[in-house]
Amino acid sequence: MRLYQYQITGSPYTIGGNLVAEHMDYGSSLDSPDYSAAVFDSASTVLGASNPSLEWKDFDVTAAFKNDLSAGHSRSQYRLKFTTETIGGDVTGDFAYFYSANSGSNTNPPQLVIRYH
Repeated sequence: MRLYQYQITGSPYTIGGNLVAEHMDYGSSLDSPDYSAAVFDSASTVLGASNPSLEWKDFDVTAAFKNDLSAGHSRSQYRLKFTTETIGGDVTGDFAYFYSANSGSNTNPPQLVIRYH
């Protein structure tokens, strides 16, 4: 899975550590309780390049995707979070921004890359 990081505020990778894609199932809509819900399985993956560069970031979701296929799930969903969560801090915050598929002015939507070996 590839996501394009288009902006950062503050020092999210210094404060939060690695960015992780957690495999989960939050259903057909994303609601507040989904941010604290348990992960679906242990197939979470760390971002390939945990740095503030504005660029494509890659996650290997192969194991999670295979688990979804084997279980007959109709979708494969992930929650992004930093390994260290903080509350408080400075007033500006520390954030990494990624384009979504429905952001409106998006020229770099998320991608699922399938490689055949």
